[in-house]
Order: sequence, then structure tokens, then C-alpha cells
Amino acid sequence: MLPRARRALLLSGRSTGPPALTLDSAFGGVFPVANTPDFTGLADTAKYVMGTHFRPLVGRTVVGIDWFVPTNVLPANADFGCGLLQVDPVTGITGVTSWLNWTAQSLPLAAEQGTWKRLLFSSPVNVPAGTELYACVRTDRYAFSAHVFDADRTSLDSTVVLQANNGPYPNGAFVQGSDTIPTPPVFSAGSFNATFYGIDPVWEA
Repeated sequence: MLPRARRALLLSGRSTGPPALTLDSAFGGVFPVANTPDFTGLADTAKYVMGTHFRPLVGRTVVGIDWFVPTNVLPANADFGCGLLQVDPVTGITGVTSWLNWTAQSLPLAAEQGTWKRLLFSSPVNVPAGTELYACVRTDRYAFSAHVFDADRTSLDSTVVLQANNGPYPNGAFVQGSDTIPTPPVFSAGSFNATFYGIDPVWEA
């Protein structure tokens, strides 16, 4: 299964926007020049939770995500938010998962379309080294680039790994459904072409 509105993609992802703290982000660290996803505005008839899988190599305080706002307008009644999902360390991605944080967000403004927007959690999350996580957004409009996760990527400070899609956890993951919030999704088979959906974890530097 794959999001119906999209098929291919390349590389993306650099977070911008004024930080309230000294912050860093995974794609901001891997790709120091701001980039735009190959496809910047797709709409779907279904809602999805989409996620970027990452693993900090040292303890980190994750404060939110950077999200590339698609160029097509989000509907006024959209169920929109962002979250940090922890993978169960015993049963893995097909087992029980839990939201470390899920935060409802105001819909992006029209002026923010086609730009990176920083979405902060209601409270920061302290994450031990080695924790398997997904930075997630709930939306039916999205931007994307394909094959970004064909290989592992590591932030420039060497503290966060974004694993390739050939491991136990799909990267560029998604799950369809209208009732997945606040119930955590299970990304057991939801990935296509190692796609990046413009979702970038942000942590205190």
C-alpha cells in the first residue's frame, strides 16, 4: 500500500525558521543548504500519519519537528498535528508503540506554504541514546522526495542516525486511517521508495 497521490521522489530536507533555543535537526545537519522536496504539494482523499525514523547515538532532548508545508492549502477542518513515536524495544515495529508526545497544531498559514515550518511539542522529550523513534505528522497534504533513505544518513555532528529503509524499521513510513490519533500507528509495512515526507526531528543542540 502507498499514498495514492504520489509515486516518485529524490532528495530533500533542511529545516529553517527561527529557533527559540539553540537547536539542531537531522536533515539540517546532513544537508546544510536549504532544499525543497521534489514534489511540493500533493493531496490525498485519505489521512495519513507519516514518519521519519531516527536513532540518537547520545542522549537528546527532542523539542519538535520541522515540516515542509505543502504548496496546496490544508482544509480548514484538517485533523493536524505532530508527534514523537517510540518503537517498542522488545516487539519492534509490529508490536506496541507509544506516543512520547502528540501535539495538536494550528493549520499552517497560506503564507507558509512551500516553506519549512517548525512545530514544537507541548513539552520537550528527553530521549536516551539508542532509542528507536519516529518524528511524525498527521496530514492528507504533503511534499516528498524519493530514495532519500536508500542508505543510512548521519547528522553532521554524528549524534543522530536516520537509518536506511532496508532495516527492521521502515523509513519514510506512513499509515492510513482516520482514527490513528491519539492511538499510535503501526508502520509495519508502510514505506514506498524510501521516501522522505519533509519531516525532520528537532532537538536541543
